[in-house]
Amino acid sequence: MVIESGRVAMRYYQPIPKDIQIGKEFYHFRTKKTISMAWVLTEHADKVMAIRRTDCGSCGGNLPIFSYASEAAVRIWEGRAER
Repeated sequence: MVIESGRVAMRYYQPIPKDIQIGKEFYHFRTKKTISMAWVLTEHADKVMAIRRTDCGSCGGNLPIFSYASEAAVRIWEGRAER
């Protein structure tokens, strides 16, 4: 888990943009080098992690779609490392 300035790096499971809202805060998961990531307020991290995939009939809508980004993923996403 990578935390900077009260925010945690979180990753969306697909390499596409994704926008979500937690309370009054909007998070824009943007894709860079096939990693869809956003910096989320630490107090919202549990709520983001609780979001599940609902379009999957075979899994019953219980698959997580967000995770904490690894240090390597953050470096790649920020352009500090090569993929």
